[in-house]
Amino acid sequence: MSAFFFFANENRKKLKVSNPEFGIKEVAKSNSVAWKALSAEDRKPYNEMVSKDRKRYEKELKQLEELGYFTNQDGVKSTDLDLKGNKRDFPEGTVMPKKVRSSYLYFFSDCQKEAKSKLPEGEKTNVSAVTKGISSRWKNISESDKKKYEDMHLKDKERHE
Repeated sequence: MSAFFFFANENRKKLKVSNPEFGIKEVAKSNSVAWKALSAEDRKPYNEMVSKDRKRYEKELKQLEELGYFTNQDGVKSTDLDLKGNKRDFPEGTVMPKKVRSSYLYFFSDCQKEAKSKLPEGEKTNVSAVTKGISSRWKNISESDKKKYEDMHLKDKERHE
């Protein structure tokens, strides 16, 4: 990162407190004006941040080349980080359980299969029309017919838990 970006990240917080109505453009312009107004002495801490960050980057890159992973400054292995650099809640490769399907989704799936089976081979369907039709059928379904799908939902809920 450049010295300006270190400055801008720090100054953005101050600008947002003093000018909460500022949008992205106003913050960027204000940061640019403020950066240009800084003396060489005032820019020194930001330049030191750049050199420190460059050393960190080179260290991590060397580890990555040698080991296939690196350990960041917080002591976390890169394989335990997500794409944004945050620590994952679960190790890489963990298979998470699927979410619970609602009774409507079970009904929708059945109706969609039924609609596809009625189509002549090779013919495409109007997805939005089929979806609207299924939705209106769900609204008008009897409680006894709905119970089948609610039971499926409850069974899936048990599986998930």
